[in-house]
Amino acid sequence: MAGFANQILVGKQVDEGRKLDYTGWLDYFRSNKSKYANLVMPQALMCRDKARNAALAATLARFQIGETGEGKHLKSQALKVEGPVYLETMDLFLREENNHADYLARVIGLLDGRLLKGHWTDAFFIVFRRALGLKTELFVLLVAEILGQVFYDCVAHSPEYEELSELFATIVADEKAHLEFHIQYLGLRMQETLPGTLGKVSRTILYAVWTAFFLAAMIVFIADNRRGLKATDTSCIDYVLNCLCLLENAGRRIF
Repeated sequence: MAGFANQILVGKQVDEGRKLDYTGWLDYFRSNKSKYANLVMPQALMCRDKARNAALAATLARFQIGETGEGKHLKSQALKVEGPVYLETMDLFLREENNHADYLARVIGLLDGRLLKGHWTDAFFIVFRRALGLKTELFVLLVAEILGQVFYDCVAHSPEYEELSELFATIVADEKAHLEFHIQYLGLRMQETLPGTLGKVSRTILYAVWTAFFLAAMIVFIADNRRGLKATDTSCIDYVLNCLCLLENAGRRIF
């Protein structure tokens, strides 16, 4: 993502650092929609293992429901804290998430699975996201983004579901950009609000708390979705290592 990050910078400060220029990200999200125009959805899947398909569908349904939200609270915080340009950028990000939800719903249908109307893990994330302000909501959102990105990548590389490779590789590319978008914002704001030696100590403590929260969420996910991981021929250890790699990169750049 280094080249991508160099192309889309949000670090241009306006009004003595209070506001940031998000026009690069705005342009990115506006243009990114076009890449789905030529994406071909498979009409059927070759895998006839009903148990495997059911396990994959169940895990995808957990992510699908999390990608369907309108993000009203997040958008209200974005407008309040950063202004209309950031709000528009956040709105386009959320629309991209909703687009993923639509594609995931279609995949779940191909797997003969069912969509969820609700799940306790989704409610859990929502409660924590809204506990404090914008930064807290984004930190919780990053946890879900990392867990989802790594699982989508497992599907993209699964030998049992080659027909889904292009779709999930496209979603993974989007999720990488989403991580970059939020990491850049949080990194700039953390350095701004917690500068100096004392700020560094505070950031270290916050990183430890965030890491603990992430590890708890990851353990719960694995315990609840071991069959979904197995359906993609991914070991729990490989999933954990890939998640921790993304966590370390995000933490190093934010804190």
